[in-house]
Amino acid sequence: MIKRLDEYIEKKDFALEKDDELWVMIDVDRWNKSTLQEIAKEARQKGYRLAISNPCFELWLLLHFRDFS
Repeated sequence: MIKRLDEYIEKKDFALEKDDELWVMIDVDRWNKSTLQEIAKEARQKGYRLAISNPCFELWLLLHFRDFS
C-alpha cells in the first residue's frame, strides 16, 4: 500500500496543504507481526499516517453504515 501511495503522489500534480495528511490503511488479518512492523516503520519514515484495522476494514464499514436495530 505504501508503494501505491508513493506512485499516486508521483502521478498527481498537487501540493499538500499545511494540515493535509497522507494515510495508509491495512487489515491486520493479511499481515504477520514482523511485516506490520516494517510497514509502520516505512510509513513513519515517509511521513504517512498508518491505520491498522482489526477485524477487517470491510466489517468495520458494515457496522458503521448498516442499521442493525
